[in-house]
Amino acid sequence: FFRPLYCMRAYCLAGAALVVLVILLNLFSGERIDVTQKGHPVASAATKSSASGPLGVELRVINAYVINHNNSARWSWMRRLATQSGLSPVRHPSFDMGSSLPLVQASFFGELRPSPLQALPGLNTNAWRAAAVTMSHISAYNRIATDPRIEERDWSVVFEDDCDFTSPMFRAPGVAERVIREGLRAAEELGHPMVYLGLCYVDCGPSTRHVELRTPGMAYRSPCRGKCAHAYALTKAFARVAWATMRDFRYRNPCLGMKQKHCKSQWLSKGGRMCCQNDTRELAQWVPDPNFGQDWGPDSWMRVYCTAHPCGTVWGPSARLGLFRQARGTFGSMVWDQKHQGFHSGG
Repeated sequence: FFRPLYCMRAYCLAGAALVVLVILLNLFSGERIDVTQKGHPVASAATKSSASGPLGVELRVINAYVINHNNSARWSWMRRLATQSGLSPVRHPSFDMGSSLPLVQASFFGELRPSPLQALPGLNTNAWRAAAVTMSHISAYNRIATDPRIEERDWSVVFEDDCDFTSPMFRAPGVAERVIREGLRAAEELGHPMVYLGLCYVDCGPSTRHVELRTPGMAYRSPCRGKCAHAYALTKAFARVAWATMRDFRYRNPCLGMKQKHCKSQWLSKGGRMCCQNDTRELAQWVPDPNFGQDWGPDSWMRVYCTAHPCGTVWGPSARLGLFRQARGTFGSMVWDQKHQGFHSGG
């Protein structure tokens, strides 16, 4: 009578142990945590992402910094757009070039390229206005890096104030926020400190990694780079070193990412012509061309850096340029608008 009962208990214990073992195996090999809403981790199947990363750690997006030059219409527009995206918008004043020339000189040239103020672009030129835009981005990085409320791995979004959604689908409640958070989680799992959320064109490498997000039709792609800097996210840890890292890398690699077909363009800068001629002696002393606006804008420094470093973009068949585009139908180019707004940047 007692022997069968003992056996039954042994079988039950063995079965319970087997169930616990299966649960543990599934937990550590078959599931991944995506944060799709603030503070609400949601388990997703491992087939959704081939990336590995920390489990159960909440991904935090603190603020969206909107670079804006005292333009209430643009600020009102961007505040609404950022709020629709589940972000907390903060107006970030654009940089005053006219009163801070020594700081501009130090920022662009630094110790790597000591240069007199005469090396800066001429007053009220496109190059001057593009440099002001870059300085506005640099000041946003400094603001993120020195904010004690932001932790090292927290993400912040930087907007220029002429953005709109690339697709009506992102206007639906919660969609844009979910895609942003899923994209940043994919980047975090891959160890990428900067993510494009919108580009004017996308240039991804031949070995592009495609990580499917939980939102249907959306993915995180890397390595990728592109033109424009109107919407992107970066961690506080990267914000602290972003500009110096991108600047110094470009000085050492001024021709990186330049395609041979560009040599046929009549709009080449002096540096571009040196790249085409492969003049290594001159290239060792490369500096931005004071007469060439594209040498001074933030996207040109980012593009060279992202040619050789881990950057990615949020992408989808109906959103090939990301979530945000430049709203040229609503607002004109802010670099161009500087002709009418003084010598501050706009974005």
